[in-house]
Amino acid sequence: MKQRLLPLVEDGLEWVIISGQLGTELWGAEVVFELQEDYHQLKLGVLTPFLKQEESWNETNQEFYRSILARADFVESIFNKPYEGPEQLKIKNRYMVHKSDAMLIIFEAEKEGSARYPYFEAMKKPKHSHTPSFR
Repeated sequence: MKQRLLPLVEDGLEWVIISGQLGTELWGAEVVFELQEDYHQLKLGVLTPFLKQEESWNETNQEFYRSILARADFVESIFNKPYEGPEQLKIKNRYMVHKSDAMLIIFEAEKEGSARYPYFEAMKKPKHSHTPSFR
């Protein structure tokens, strides 16, 4: 992930935005924190899909998540209410795709997983709009 982000950062990338999901996204936050040591312009934003997304996670994961939020430069929820249904996640994906200039999406096409959904959302983005670049 660092190898993918570094050229973007060197080219002027200022913000990395994640939704704070366990796994690759929180790993990405750690990479951003590491890069910030040399690239002070780089900032991390966490746009959670809804409030208390970590509520059902085990205590270790909750603590890790809270440590990421504490170090982030910006934290906000797209929905200012707890989880109500999968529509919130669909809207989060749409929001992230249409508000981003570029996306780094890591997933295996053959496997089910949440990273597939923003990828497919990005593929639906009209070609005449500012299309995200993919790496």
